Amino acid sequence: MPKSEVVSCNRCGIQSSPHWTTGDATEYVCGLCEPPKGSLGQSHRTLKLIALIATAIAGFILQTCSYQKIAEQRQIGRIPQTKVVAAVPGEVNLTGRARQADQGRILNSPDTRTQCFYYRYTKEREEKDSDGDTRWVTVEDRTRYVPFDLDDTTGLMRIRPSKEVSFNIPVSHQRRSGKYRYTEYRLEPTNRIFVFGFLAEKDKPVVTFQQKGDYHPLISKETELGERHSRAVGSIWLCWLGLGGFAIASSMLFSLLGFHRILVFFGMLSLIVSGALLFQGVTMMATDLTKSQSRVLRQEKVVRELIQEELGAQNIPWDGDWQKLENLSDYRELSGKARTRLRRVRIDLATATLRSNAQAESFPYNWVRPFVGVDRPPEIPLPERDEEFRQKLETEFTKAKISGVSGIIGTVLAGLFGLGSLFFGFRKVQYKRFIENLPTTPAAGVTYGLTEAHGLIDTLPATTELRTPLAHLPAVAYHYVIKEKRGSGKNAKWVVIRDEKERIPFLCRDRSGSIPVDPTGAQVDAWRVETRREGRLQHTEKCLHLGEPVHVMGYAQLDPKTGDRLHLAQSDEPKKWSGAPFLLSGFQESHLLRRSGLAAATILNLTFAAVLFAGLMIFGVLGSFNPASYLAAALIGPLLMIGIAIAIHYNDLVFLRQRARRNWSNIDVALQKRNDLIKPLQEVAASTLEHEKTLQTKLAELRSEHPNDAGDLSPELHSSHQAARDIIALAEDYPDLGAGRTLGKLAKELVQCENEIAFTSEGYNDAVETYNTRIASFPDLILAKLTGFREMPLLTHAPERIEMPKVFLG
Repeated sequence: MPKSEVVSCNRCGIQSSPHWTTGDATEYVCGLCEPPKGSLGQSHRTLKLIALIATAIAGFILQTCSYQKIAEQRQIGRIPQTKVVAAVPGEVNLTGRARQADQGRILNSPDTRTQCFYYRYTKEREEKDSDGDTRWVTVEDRTRYVPFDLDDTTGLMRIRPSKEVSFNIPVSHQRRSGKYRYTEYRLEPTNRIFVFGFLAEKDKPVVTFQQKGDYHPLISKETELGERHSRAVGSIWLCWLGLGGFAIASSMLFSLLGFHRILVFFGMLSLIVSGALLFQGVTMMATDLTKSQSRVLRQEKVVRELIQEELGAQNIPWDGDWQKLENLSDYRELSGKARTRLRRVRIDLATATLRSNAQAESFPYNWVRPFVGVDRPPEIPLPERDEEFRQKLETEFTKAKISGVSGIIGTVLAGLFGLGSLFFGFRKVQYKRFIENLPTTPAAGVTYGLTEAHGLIDTLPATTELRTPLAHLPAVAYHYVIKEKRGSGKNAKWVVIRDEKERIPFLCRDRSGSIPVDPTGAQVDAWRVETRREGRLQHTEKCLHLGEPVHVMGYAQLDPKTGDRLHLAQSDEPKKWSGAPFLLSGFQESHLLRRSGLAAATILNLTFAAVLFAGLMIFGVLGSFNPASYLAAALIGPLLMIGIAIAIHYNDLVFLRQRARRNWSNIDVALQKRNDLIKPLQEVAASTLEHEKTLQTKLAELRSEHPNDAGDLSPELHSSHQAARDIIALAEDYPDLGAGRTLGKLAKELVQCENEIAFTSEGYNDAVETYNTRIASFPDLILAKLTGFREMPLLTHAPERIEMPKVFLG
């Protein structure tokens, strides 16, 4: 088939020049009936599916690690720190100094030969990759430990490490020698340490780490508060990153399903993220309640048996009723060490019981407790002196918090980032809603104002042919770029040496007709891309070819070349349109909506992540690392979704109302233009034929009728438009009246004004009808009533277009 041949579509009959089609013309199907498809669609879907699975798995793993971190933090906080003398079988929380055990071994570190109870020794080699980047490769990593004693001034407790222990020991020594780096992590004698382990037997004061229990085996140079703090902060970061993985997976799923509505995306995102947070919060509450109660009951049993044994050895009766147990300091039959120990273990038991009960009675634990089936253990009464001591210990217990300065800085930065991403995200949403809110109009039904049309690209008569530089095919717009590769390796870069853009006017033709398009200033979004490599040069060409489908979103206004038809072009006042795009795209509207919807969803994902991070940081500053915080964080998604939904619908109503008002302003401008033409017409008519009285009367009618609003416009506009028709008819009846060049030119301009009034009136009615329909539909109906959007009147006598009279054409 020759490239210039015009053929008809076998389905709809529309004529075009499909240069990319070969074969029998009778089998040709146009791009409107069968839009061209890109060749990378399936590969893109596969990549998105892989990304969806990968990010969902990553989010799940990170969220699991976050839960583990916060569980460890709450384990440490749930078990009160005690003294060696008061340690009872079960989970123990101890702080003291490391001492060498009697007849115990001691180690010498490999590099410095320093005496220690634990060391980790690493040897690393420096290597460089092909790009010159340095990295360290571990060639040796050794860990050794031996039992030692913990001394807290009340006694000694044997600590027996094992492979289950997590050692948190900072770098003690590091040196470099040639290409090697040597590092030691050491636990030395007299180092102050925190131990979280399990005391198996009361008669053997040995802490081990192999028994099962409500603890995470740990030996650390950090304090108890430091360990809780690091786990809490780590939980925040892991939670945020995990939810970010879920958010990205939501975006991929959103794209794969072909959705483009932002509210659908946020509903999906809120469901996934809020569900994850709710699950984590409820699971954490159930774990806290069951483990806290079981530990208190175990501890209560052990302490009761211990006190009964000590009192029984001195023949002091006690039946196990805590209410009948007197002040243990008054039992002079007991040794001083025994009195101190029993007093402290009872205080620790009372503290653990009060913490457990306070937690169980707080919100939202009190809602979950009935479903878990956990009973409230009875409180342990204490003598006044012991109660005062217990309260003192509680005041010394410090919540793990993020420091105020870093927390405030993090929250402010997250807030600023969230606002920035929200701004750019809403710009994408606004772009998408411009496309979505404007119905695609047939070429024959285009009205004045912002309009969408979809058709095939056709040549405009008397337009110079344009051919693309690379493919040498007929086109109406192309963007041709040549890049040269300079340098090599990681220093290589591509430099643009030619960047050329060309556009020519064309017709957008569909089954109803055609409308001219002036592409000057348009954003061209071509799907057809040609590339070619020639040595170190790369040629890229994006173009809109003749015969291809094109989606146009632009401003329909009076064509200045003809004066009696509309054409699509860039608005004369783009700022007034608040960023409404002038777009020429080779893609279908559905593809544009999906693509812009995905872009908006991706950017608003960043907003969601920033708001979530700010919320988690606030909880961290308050030291509120509990399930209630996770439940509160779960509300961030739905609240943000509601806020964005309200903003989107409100902006839609503002846009539609402003569109209608602008179209009314266009009528007003056209009426003012016509009014400005009347005076020179009167002056010319006064110096011509004897028919001037009739003409002057008609002109006076036109000058006196300039309505102020749509409610006043219909009857006056109808009569004034009829007067203009009468003037033109009078000029046609008396050719001598139109013989003057000045009168002919002015009358021609008057016809253009009347046509502009007719077109703008149609555009106004179209805009008002769309606006009135939206404010009468749910859910915009509710928002419109709350925010004061009112119905706008239609023009009931819209004027019709006037044909340009021949008497004025010469």
